[in-house]
Amino acid sequence: HYAGFKSYDVELSVNGGAWRRARTGSTAIAVTIRNEKAGKYRLRIRARDRVGNLSAWLTSATLTVH
Repeated sequence: HYAGFKSYDVELSVNGGAWRRARTGSTAIAVTIRNEKAGKYRLRIRARDRVGNLSAWLTSATLTVH
């Protein structure tokens, strides 16, 4: 049974620190993170279907901001 995509959640980690919520329940196709300082950033995303099932987190490579 295919429930279909509903939304996704995005979290951000800075310099290897704890994950913090960047977006919850989003349906946008892009996420802009503003006003962050220089450092190393990672993003992770998970999808939610129409009945509330969550996918595993998918984590990005490290992004360095100078």
